[in-house]
Amino acid sequence: MGERGVDSFETTNGLPEVLATEEAMRLWEKGRQAGYVDECYQPLISRTQSALLADAMAERLGIKEKWKAFEELWHRKYMRNDYNLALTQRQSYMFQDDLKQLFG
Repeated sequence: MGERGVDSFETTNGLPEVLATEEAMRLWEKGRQAGYVDECYQPLISRTQSALLADAMAERLGIKEKWKAFEELWHRKYMRNDYNLALTQRQSYMFQDDLKQLFG
């Protein structure tokens, strides 16, 4: 437990520490403006697109245990499976390009 009974893994805004850095907050804001996540950092897109978003953010932020962080935040399991499924879908390529431009 961290100070004042707050779990040290999560920040006060409910984000895991690795997803609450200054750079991460810039990415969250871009994702929110694009309509991919809401103000509570929850996805507004499909499971497969969410997995692609998580992968793109983790890549940009250098997060090694990306699935663990995003699964905890989004209360999901098997995001790696969602990601693998996304890679088999043609429309995912366009979404990945959108993410590259967004997070450039």
